[in-house]
Amino acid sequence: ETATRDHPKEYAVDGALYYAKFLKEDYNVIAVAVSGTKREAAKVFTDLHTVFVFNFDVDTEDKGEEYSCGAKDLFGQIGSTTAEYSPDGYYFGKAGDEFVLVLKAESNVTVAMSLVDNLSAIYGADKISSITVNGRASETCISGGSVNLVLEKGTNTVKFTLKENINLRSVNFKSEGKLNLIDPEKAHELLLMSYNIRIDANSGYQDWDQRKSHLALHILTYSPDVICFQEVKKNQHTDLVTLIGDTYEIIWYARQGGSNPEGLAVAYKKAEFTEMSRGMFWLSETPEVESMGWDAQSYLRIAVNAIITHKESGQTINVYSVHLDSHVREACHKSMELVMERASQYDYPVYIAGDFNATYLSYAHYVTDSSYHCAQYVAPSTEFSNTAGYDGQWIGVPNYTKKAIDHIFVSPEHFVPLEYKPCRDKWGEKYFHSDHLEIVSRVLLLAE
Repeated sequence: ETATRDHPKEYAVDGALYYAKFLKEDYNVIAVAVSGTKREAAKVFTDLHTVFVFNFDVDTEDKGEEYSCGAKDLFGQIGSTTAEYSPDGYYFGKAGDEFVLVLKAESNVTVAMSLVDNLSAIYGADKISSITVNGRASETCISGGSVNLVLEKGTNTVKFTLKENINLRSVNFKSEGKLNLIDPEKAHELLLMSYNIRIDANSGYQDWDQRKSHLALHILTYSPDVICFQEVKKNQHTDLVTLIGDTYEIIWYARQGGSNPEGLAVAYKKAEFTEMSRGMFWLSETPEVESMGWDAQSYLRIAVNAIITHKESGQTINVYSVHLDSHVREACHKSMELVMERASQYDYPVYIAGDFNATYLSYAHYVTDSSYHCAQYVAPSTEFSNTAGYDGQWIGVPNYTKKAIDHIFVSPEHFVPLEYKPCRDKWGEKYFHSDHLEIVSRVLLLAE
């Protein structure tokens, strides 16, 4: 192996780790590297990537409560893993192993977290190399033998990495409130997608008739549970109904009149959801009237809303697909304030997604992030990438990692983002399906 482990073609360890990193976000991976031309000279290297999820509920009425989570309880709820256990029930933790814990707080609260080994020794920062809360390292405070986690109301995704090996018997918590285990059987996993499919306006391989069947197959392959679509013309909606309508109910509204107008859509799996209501409104000071909002200069903008009930869990979800103004910043954040005001009229879990035409540095993102979790920045398994405006040939994506303008937001009291990524699949092994990468997030929908 090399010191930098960045020569995968020439060195066994570098190569094993290179391929393992593409799999570790979706699987528990054991990477094995073997080098040497003779048995007696051979060297074997193994690397274990594990990600575990554990859920808590924080009841802040009681004070000074302590809670201990045993290793088998900690890992058992996600099914079989590659974790090793001793007969006494502790986990052989390796340096570099990653752990994800999801804590749900009824209000802002501070939780002291510590690790306990098989000899009952207590550790904190000395065994942890890095830790974040909702993707932000600044929201943790390391003190003595514990790590103080500053949690916000709602779900909080805590990710930490072991600095050293430890025979981990339990993870202990002490907080201002009582900690109660959320029953994992009552949490339901969903896959959410947002997709700007590009209007039917191009020619050649970018022509809608050339790419529509590939795009539809792509969607069916990923099989998201709920989709927010942008840039959908009337004829494209008709085609989508033909191509994926057996699986999805597609709710489409135009933003203005005409023979083939452009609009937005929300789609959901018919077998999994029951529709409660649907509708749309313009993103303006007069949302019930066709109008251009605030100082917008380009197009009429709308939001499409669907309220759907998940059959298995009984949870009703309030979904909004949006496409914000591309030129005027005030219109962007005012539009999101309007969408959030509409969402607040219902006591349902909220899913908002679409083409914001704005990055995470924008005020529109800041306004939305003040009430909802952005999956890209909260999910413990995430890929930062540009999502639009890549080369005009729809072939490559420049590495503008901080220029994502498509976003997925969920209400923190109800959803736990576990994974986020832009999809890079191509048709004909060459072309993307649109001038935007679709984005997906795997989330947990918590029980009421």
